Amino acid sequence: MPQTTEPPLLFVDDEVLSARAVVSALKRRNSALAVLITNSANEALLLAQQHQVEVAIIDLSLDEARGPESGLELLDQLAALDPTIRVLVLTGHSGTDFGIRALQRGAASFIEKPASADHLYALIKDAQLFSQLQRRDRALLKDEQPRLGTLTSRAPSMKSALERAAYAASTSQ
Repeated sequence: MPQTTEPPLLFVDDEVLSARAVVSALKRRNSALAVLITNSANEALLLAQQHQVEVAIIDLSLDEARGPESGLELLDQLAALDPTIRVLVLTGHSGTDFGIRALQRGAASFIEKPASADHLYALIKDAQLFSQLQRRDRALLKDEQPRLGTLTSRAPSMKSALERAAYAASTSQ
């Protein structure tokens, strides 16, 4: 089996056999695709955290008693855990109401079952790239430190310029 260095895809569906069939179709497009499958929202959150998941595919009805709200709640929890995780909602619930609600709550896409494997794979690749860019951007912003404090000069005019720059940096919005 080919090795991959990409974080695994997280697939959350109450119908594990259905999820495995979709994953099988996706692996025909990329045999190195690593996928974690679960039917539990709680396990999904643990897996997302442990494996630094970039993309999650979730079904809306994870809990039969709660219906689509269970999937929407997981969508919210994944966003709270890591806002760079891109969530694709793949569900058997038809109707634009659920799709609109999922998109309003941060889903990257809403796809009704059965979905074309080619379409789903293209959405996954796009979501991976977007997540990677977000993570890179966050890392760059985190590393960005005011560097004026490390500059020194003996020249009075340069000292004055550094002091003005430091003041401007401390008061900028």
